[in-house]
Amino acid sequence: MACKASPQVGHTISCDTSDMIESSDPQQSSSADATQARGIVAFSFGKRPEAEEPNPSNRVLAETVVRVARTSPRDVVVAQWEVARGVTEGGTHIDVTVNPPADGSYLSTDDVWAVARERFRRDGIEVVTPVAHPFLHLGMTKRMIEADGFRVASADMPSVPFDNSDHNTQWWTKGRVRLIAYSVARVVRARV
Repeated sequence: MACKASPQVGHTISCDTSDMIESSDPQQSSSADATQARGIVAFSFGKRPEAEEPNPSNRVLAETVVRVARTSPRDVVVAQWEVARGVTEGGTHIDVTVNPPADGSYLSTDDVWAVARERFRRDGIEVVTPVAHPFLHLGMTKRMIEADGFRVASADMPSVPFDNSDHNTQWWTKGRVRLIAYSVARVVRARV
């Protein structure tokens, strides 16, 4: 996915497929010592209607981003919109917020990583800390990041609640049995 900063003043970066990203500083150039900075990428877990985000899982993920980002103010933070809301409430700067596609289609983990990967490569980032739900999602994101040639720096992940509210819009997050079925299907599909 190729992304380009808008020439207008603002926070939008245009991507090939849609306007999915907001950047707090799209004109920022890479610094000479950017390799010392770390990338932090936050993936949401579960999705409720927009007015109900961040959900309990995403709130804990946002708190984790805030805690990790405080250790190095030079970090470049990319967060999926549900987590980004909680991060900004915590007073931490987000460099890029990945929003859902304008056409309303699903925003996948792969989509979020594609945006983060583009920004990290542009800024010369070599080490990335993923923040994701520890059950299934975190391991998958670490493998994805490593497969693209980045080194992974693990964050101390807290226990993230399982939000099985009827308000969730994704079928696999509406109950533990559904999540287990989804998880098994993902693992089997990854091995085929």
